[in-house]
Parts: sequence; C-alpha cells; structure tokens
Amino acid sequence: MICAALLAVLLLQISPVAAEEGTQMQLQLTQDVVYCTAKLSGQRERLVAALRDGMVVSTVWRIQLDRLRHYWLNESVAEITVVRRVEPDLLAQRWRLVDEATGIARQSDSLDAALHFLTAIEHVAVVDRALLVAGESYRAGVAIDLRLGDAGEAWWTALWRTDEATMAQRFHLPANSAPVEP
Repeated sequence: MICAALLAVLLLQISPVAAEEGTQMQLQLTQDVVYCTAKLSGQRERLVAALRDGMVVSTVWRIQLDRLRHYWLNESVAEITVVRRVEPDLLAQRWRLVDEATGIARQSDSLDAALHFLTAIEHVAVVDRALLVAGESYRAGVAIDLRLGDAGEAWWTALWRTDEATMAQRFHLPANSAPVEP
C-alpha cells in the first residue's frame, strides 16, 4: 500500500520541460528502476521513401540522465545509447530489424512494424533507483539521430551531431522516497 502511494507521488512529480513537435517522451519511476519510453513522429514519408528505395535506415537514441545542481555543473548519472537499424530486402518485400545493442535481428513482412521499430523505444531501463539521491531534481533527455544509408559512423559525428529531435523531462525525487527493503 505504501509502495503504491509512493509511486503515485513520484509519477506526479514528473513534468515535461521541452519537446519538439512530433516527439513524445515519458519516464516511469518504479521502486527499483527508471524506465524511458520515447517516440519520434513526423518522419514517416521520409523513412518510407528511403526504405522503399532500398536504403538502410538507422536511428540512434541517446538517453541521458543528469542530477541538477545549483552553482555547479550538472552531474551525469547515466548515459544510454540504443541503435536500431532496418535493412530492406526489396525482392522478398521483407525488412530485417536489427537491435545493435543486443545483436538480435529478426525479419518482418510489415513496413509499419519496421517504421515502429525505428521510431519508438519502449520501457528502456535507464538507471537503478539506488543511484538516485532522494530530495534531488533530475533532468532526463533523449536525442534522436536519424541515419539514411549504410555509411558507418564517421569520426566527426561524435563532435558534430545532427540530432533529428530532442526532448527532455525534469522530475524531483521526494525526500521520503528511499527504496523499501523487502
């Protein structure tokens, strides 16, 4: 009962800060882990055209969680990168969906499934709640880089990123939100 009330208080503490049009981001704070769900919208025509032309399309999702501090630079708590790639097989009208973080690849007959795979991440674990300090404010941000073509990552992309969309949310972890021992 106490855990449910605590979770309700935590979910009410999350407020959106900035999101570009066509993007959505949601954080879920559970008792043990902070999860992120994000969606990129408004790119359907561009992605469909590239995939139907036989181009490999990748999305790079960069998730960052920072503890906000006054009078100091913000402290980075977690950085997660999720890379998803779709490789079209035009002769068979199939799409190979590759999650580069896990190396898992699967085939799909549906272009809509391939588009969803590229434009959405769901329930991605960002950080263990034990690493967060009760009573502090945090900022979670997601930057999405859309890559068309089979070119590998060049050395300058780490210096000069061309993010397709960015979004962020701030939340405050209440002082009485210490993890409950089982």
